[in-house]
Amino acid sequence: MVTYDTVAGAIIQLPSTYKGVTGGLCGNYNDKKEDDFLLPSGLQEPSVEKFAAGWLVVQEGVKCQTGCDGGLKCPPTSGPPPACSIIKSPKGPFAQCHAVVPPQEHFEECTKEGEGGDALCRHLQTYVTFCQASGGLVSSWRSDQFCPLTCPANSHYELCADTCSSTCDSLSESPKCPLCQEGCQCDDGFVFDGGKCVLLENCGCVVDGHYYKSGQSVMLGNCSETCSCAAGVFTCKNSQCKEGQQCGLKNGVMDCYSTDPCEDTECREKENCAVMNNKAVCVAQSKAYCWLFGDPHYSTFDGQPFSFMGTCSYILVNTTGKDPTLPQFSIQTKNELRVNSKGSFLKSANIDLSGHRITILSGQRGTVEIDGIRSALPLSLEYDSIRITESGIQGTIQTDVGLKITFDWTAFFMVTISSSYYDNLGGICGNYNGNKADDFTTPTGVLSSNTTAWVASWSVGDGDPFCWHVCNSNCPTCSDADRALYTGPKYCGLMTDRGGPFEQCHKKVPVKEFASKCLYDVCLNEGRQEVLCEALANYVAECQQAGAVVSPLWRKASNCPLDCPIPQPL
Repeated sequence: MVTYDTVAGAIIQLPSTYKGVTGGLCGNYNDKKEDDFLLPSGLQEPSVEKFAAGWLVVQEGVKCQTGCDGGLKCPPTSGPPPACSIIKSPKGPFAQCHAVVPPQEHFEECTKEGEGGDALCRHLQTYVTFCQASGGLVSSWRSDQFCPLTCPANSHYELCADTCSSTCDSLSESPKCPLCQEGCQCDDGFVFDGGKCVLLENCGCVVDGHYYKSGQSVMLGNCSETCSCAAGVFTCKNSQCKEGQQCGLKNGVMDCYSTDPCEDTECREKENCAVMNNKAVCVAQSKAYCWLFGDPHYSTFDGQPFSFMGTCSYILVNTTGKDPTLPQFSIQTKNELRVNSKGSFLKSANIDLSGHRITILSGQRGTVEIDGIRSALPLSLEYDSIRITESGIQGTIQTDVGLKITFDWTAFFMVTISSSYYDNLGGICGNYNGNKADDFTTPTGVLSSNTTAWVASWSVGDGDPFCWHVCNSNCPTCSDADRALYTGPKYCGLMTDRGGPFEQCHKKVPVKEFASKCLYDVCLNEGRQEVLCEALANYVAECQQAGAVVSPLWRKASNCPLDCPIPQPL
């Protein structure tokens, strides 16, 4: 017999004929507690978590955990909440039950979970259920202010409720009722009918051991009969399934169901259902394209063209998370000014997908970086679900999630997306909702009339001090060779060196911004020593203001003279 409270508790009762022939979390029922943690393999497992995991039932689409890892809230380690003490109080409402059901185990379970929300009430209710099922006595313990029990219409709470003999089912058969069980009892003149209280004349029908509610219609006999219950009268008539239907069970209900698997399949807005291998599959209706080329010119998924000359890093396209069932991805691109050119061109692209970062660098034909490691093409990731190839002058990233990227390592970059992602994207490729008039929407949902301001709203920090949203041939630049030199150990790299003289200051004064400004100033002034010393001295001043220690060896390492002035912090 299984008794459950529809909240969190269940009690399973077995006759002794099952002794020694059971398994699972309830143990092997052999009167020996010490060997209850038996795995399906027959081995004993001392760890509770591993024992539970051994009996785990894997279900498709269901994620579960048997321990506290992965973000699962663990029981608090602090002392027991005082309210749980009511369970074992010698003068409390459960005192007369202690001899029948020892309270210590229930008290410990209560203290593990705490008393937040309805946790306390659930533990108290579970103990009451055990007590009453074991014949123990419980005094009144609920009130309007403490663990109130809300009852359905035409019923009220009783500590010993009659929820057994006052049911519609009991009219045709006298049930064996428990001695006492708390719950909701129907008011006078009403009887239970499947969880709600109805007038006696509105009771259903009992047929062959099955109870049918009044007004309920069912199919029986392999759908050869359609039967209905009305005010206690059960009537049937002949029936058969229509063409394109077959009799079957779904969610425990026998009925005529369509033979088309797509009948019960709900696809996304821009998807169609197709039958493949007798299974329903949602297929994208179409594709959309976002591309950039040249210096650079863009076109959004909805077909809105624009040009933009910024040299920062921008979110070209990402998933918004609106539909959490869609695989998530993000694509960031960075532009650069080129020698003797008035416009900016694509310098690099980062694609974050399936836990990997794929980086495409301008001029590095035939290669990409996978999580920071240079790799030659062709290659595949995640069991061939991501394939990166080269054909002629173009490279292609093809995925199994409806995303395709085409590029030429110079000035052309195109994203092809399936319509499964319709109205689920953001970035400077637009929101892909079929309306190009609202493509210039910022991450905060504001429609912008200024292209530069809109694209700037999708920028992401990349630590580049030569990053400009509005730029032309007169903007300050720093060549890759100069960047490598001035971020090295003889210049600004001294500031970020983890084993260098500034190391002890890093935790108190973040060095990233100061190093970026140092690179900007030193590169702009072609490595002039006094500019470097001033940049380093600025960081020293901030470190001293924050109470951090900077090794005096910084002057020797940077070749900055002792008479170099240290600016005073504001």
